[in-house]
Amino acid sequence: MNKIYQKSSPANKSLGFTLIELLVVVLIIGILAAVALPQYEKAVLKSRVARILPWFKELKRGRDLYILDGGRNICMDLGAFADAAGIGYESAVFTGDNNACNYSLTISPDLKFNSVNGGVRYSTIFKEPGTNRGFFINMYLSPLVEKNSGIPVGSIYCMPTGDWAKKMCRAVTNAQEETCTYGSSRVACYRFPNY
Repeated sequence: MNKIYQKSSPANKSLGFTLIELLVVVLIIGILAAVALPQYEKAVLKSRVARILPWFKELKRGRDLYILDGGRNICMDLGAFADAAGIGYESAVFTGDNNACNYSLTISPDLKFNSVNGGVRYSTIFKEPGTNRGFFINMYLSPLVEKNSGIPVGSIYCMPTGDWAKKMCRAVTNAQEETCTYGSSRVACYRFPNY
């Protein structure tokens, strides 16, 4: 006859996790998240910024071709620059009066540029979570800018509007803080070194 034996376990032996073990696991996950989330946020911003930089480069090339072809650079006509570079776009809109002329160029619903203060600005501000502050990316194309502010033509800058934005600008450019003229004020800015 075969007998079936069952191993008996002591009645006081626990088959689960203790509260301390669970708390230690939660603490470790919290520490990892606190370290990883800011790095993830920076990586996402870097990828978004990296996506728009080639468009600035193309607009600069278009502006150079436009001027070489006899175009005048009194107004920052982004539509003319895009046409000269062969950039396809949804719309180019002029807004202004006799004293100022501003253009906006919509390449796609999430990719819009404005001519402003002698330069081109990516019009969607990169916002600090939970606030209205952040930063935007500027590229200066007008020769007038170099004379008035000392900013080299074709330079691309990250321009922050707060401490979080300064940290993000430093992260996406890997550059030191400089001072730029924006309109009639002097502001902190970070230059993209390869543009």
